[in-house]
Amino acid sequence: MKKKYTPGDIAFNVINYVFLCFLSLIFLYPILYSFFASISDPVQLLSHTGPLYKPLGFSTVGYRVVFQNPNISTGYINTLLYTSVGTLASLLCTIMGAYALSKKRYKLKKFATFFIVFTMYFSGGMIPHFLLVRGLGMYDSPAAMIVPGVINTWNMIVRKWRSSSSGRFSEKR
Repeated sequence: MKKKYTPGDIAFNVINYVFLCFLSLIFLYPILYSFFASISDPVQLLSHTGPLYKPLGFSTVGYRVVFQNPNISTGYINTLLYTSVGTLASLLCTIMGAYALSKKRYKLKKFATFFIVFTMYFSGGMIPHFLLVRGLGMYDSPAAMIVPGVINTWNMIVRKWRSSSSGRFSEKR
């Protein structure tokens, strides 16, 4: 069965689509600017003033300089390591913590939940974080980037919710 749209619905949709397309262009322009600047001739780019709507000439000098740097592979390896290992470790630990806190028979559930939520709201800050990493011997190692962020408190305390027939959300038991 097709839904009949009122003139107000049609007007709202048109205005909404135009606004979202305008917003998309605003958000895409910095990406296009960076791309156009990266493939433009450096001399023409430095002498150019104003907005950049197309590449100025064509040159791959910038890419050659970047990829001749021997440290670029280290950056990519670190990125892949931190994202893959960090995500897997965070997923595993967060699931285990959420599972334990979801059990009704867990005697320390209220204390553990309070402790976890309290540390989420009142973190120690950057200096205690650094002192902890250094004290655990993780200073200047990949573990210093992965281990402290393994548990995401917000993801752990969020419960499974389901939509009831009244349109409200209720906790799934």
